[in-house]
Amino acid sequence: MCMTCSNTGVVHKEIYPGMITIEGCNCEVAKQQEASYQEQWDAWIQKFEGWKRGLLHEQRVG
Repeated sequence: MCMTCSNTGVVHKEIYPGMITIEGCNCEVAKQQEASYQEQWDAWIQKFEGWKRGLLHEQRVG
């Protein structure tokens, strides 16, 4: 278990009373989360590009 982020991948630091900064951690859990988010983002981009190609094809044909 990461002592910095408690296996959340996110580090919250209170730099002044009431002012919190949010940063990413460099632990293994954070790297796994980043890879997972990147895969999800890439899948969404591919899906969007498919919709875009379909619409462009319909405009040319229809």
